[in-house]
Amino acid sequence: MRTFWKTTDVPLVSHAEWRERIEKKNRQQGTSAPTLAAAWAGPVEVIGALGRLPQLAGFVLEQIVVERESHFDAYGGPRNHDLVARGRLADGDRVVVCIEAKAGEEFGQTVEQYGRAAQGKRDRDERTKAPERLRELLSKYVPHHDPTDERVRLMRYQLLSALAGTEVEAAVAEAAHAVLMVHELRTDQRPEDKTATHLADLGRFVTTVFDCELPSMDAMPWCFELPAPASMTARLYLAWAVTDLRATTLQPKWTGSSSRERVRRADVGRG
Repeated sequence: MRTFWKTTDVPLVSHAEWRERIEKKNRQQGTSAPTLAAAWAGPVEVIGALGRLPQLAGFVLEQIVVERESHFDAYGGPRNHDLVARGRLADGDRVVVCIEAKAGEEFGQTVEQYGRAAQGKRDRDERTKAPERLRELLSKYVPHHDPTDERVRLMRYQLLSALAGTEVEAAVAEAAHAVLMVHELRTDQRPEDKTATHLADLGRFVTTVFDCELPSMDAMPWCFELPAPASMTARLYLAWAVTDLRATTLQPKWTGSSSRERVRRADVGRG
């Protein structure tokens, strides 16, 4: 599945491209054109990100499950994905995309903070298996680093659990390809750009767990392949998309008319 603008000769790979192509007279927030773009942004971003890679091009979306719960160990509560999308490629290979949505939120506790909180519960005689859960996740995904290393301690626990959940979903779906995708949303209620912070967290996660670097930020959305953990049979990918839903991004960069008209108005004002 691919998306296009007006004809099948013009690919449309992101919500940002869609909004940029809307005529200025149709850009008022809440009207049909930008609202339609917002309503369809998710599928466009997912398909656009996966389409960056030849092996995932042609992805056909078949099913989505919102707030999907993945049980990745025997220690109690499941891992909640914001959304899990399932589909197929032209050759029949199954694909699962586990999406983490962020609208101004951080990735949560670091591994060190999670570990301290877990041990605090244990010290207060509260029932918890969090220390065991963390220990197993680190042993499984970061066996080549000491848990006390700074890069491990500062890694976000949520990304580790998201990886574990993605592995489970790939196994359940018998998928040949598994994508962990971070979908960042900017809204008028939460307009602050957290891209730099989130990318720093993702960069630490990728270098620590997979010993590789994030791709160039020149093309958005993006998707690239990671070396899958030994426990995974599916090929593993990380994807990233930013959907800007703020009213200000719909406004022309200059609200006046031509430069000649702006000079004329300034002269009138001085007179």
